[in-house]
Amino acid sequence: MTAEVDRLMRPGIPCAAVATGCANCSSVAHDVQVTPPTTRHVSQSVMGPVKRTRPLSRDRGSKERERTLADYNKPIPDPDPYTTGPFWEGAKAGKLVLPRCTDCNRTHFYPRNICPFCYSMNIEWYEASGEGWIQTFAVQHRAMGGWADETPFVTAFIDLKEGDRMFTVLRGVDGNKPEDIKCGTPVKVEFEKVNDDVSIPFWRVV
Repeated sequence: MTAEVDRLMRPGIPCAAVATGCANCSSVAHDVQVTPPTTRHVSQSVMGPVKRTRPLSRDRGSKERERTLADYNKPIPDPDPYTTGPFWEGAKAGKLVLPRCTDCNRTHFYPRNICPFCYSMNIEWYEASGEGWIQTFAVQHRAMGGWADETPFVTAFIDLKEGDRMFTVLRGVDGNKPEDIKCGTPVKVEFEKVNDDVSIPFWRVV
């Protein structure tokens, strides 16, 4: 073992991490720093940036306090600029921006580059009214992660005024009183800012 370590420590041995984009290496051979066998050298250029999440809140009363960016501990979308970019840019500005086919003139959601009705690729984006009504709903008594702090909460499908349908966590209702929630009730979109790049649309009973 000692002989093997001595061999590796000799100058002129190229670092094996050169092939994986080691930030401290170049194509020129240099001394190798021997690390314990349990340590792996992983290049960020290979693995990509690491996303870290905040610890989940265990405070059951958190849903009653004022929401701030630091409070948001639920999944955050990673927008695709090529397919859904205009939707999320509109959301940041507090607008519901939807895709519409210019051939059949039908709005569709979720956003796609091809019309799901006539298969045309002629798609435009426009600002919608942000109005709709409850198509159906369900009360969620169990959830994972940050949503566990919100139970019971209500999920719903919203029929948009412009056509098609959107899924949401419904605001302005009490999950303990589902008898008070009626299909066909008017709703209006609102946006919750979760970080500097993403605002998420939710629908509220009006």
